[in-house]
Amino acid sequence: MPNSPPSWKESASCQLDWQPSAWLIGVLVALGICGALSLLLSGLPQFLAWPGAAIAMLYGVLLARQESLKAAVAIELDGSTVDVDGEPVESFCVFWRGPLTFARWVDGSGQVRRLVWWPDTLAVVARRELRLALPTQNTARAPRSVAP
Repeated sequence: MPNSPPSWKESASCQLDWQPSAWLIGVLVALGICGALSLLLSGLPQFLAWPGAAIAMLYGVLLARQESLKAAVAIELDGSTVDVDGEPVESFCVFWRGPLTFARWVDGSGQVRRLVWWPDTLAVVARRELRLALPTQNTARAPRSVAP
């Protein structure tokens, strides 16, 4: 059609929000409980097992609380530029490992930042939108060290 815009020449844009995962928070609490139970059911003397179990449980709760208090992050991908919380970033890379999505970038002060989207925080539609909006990345694998 002669009146249609040349959309194939433009990259897709994408706006995502990262927020703490309820699944991860639950897993951290469960790990604290499992650590406490493992100490109580081990062969440790009771005067060591009970304080250790309390420390393991408190540490699991502390980690879950730290995760739940993390601030939300807004990411905008527009063509070849990536903005995180309104600031342009360098070296923005995204990796997928099963249902998890990992993002890594260098912020304005030179620090490496990382985020992980769990399946409860990044819907399938948003995952696809992110894949389409990413700048071209080198996805070639390293050559195998042995023959197949």
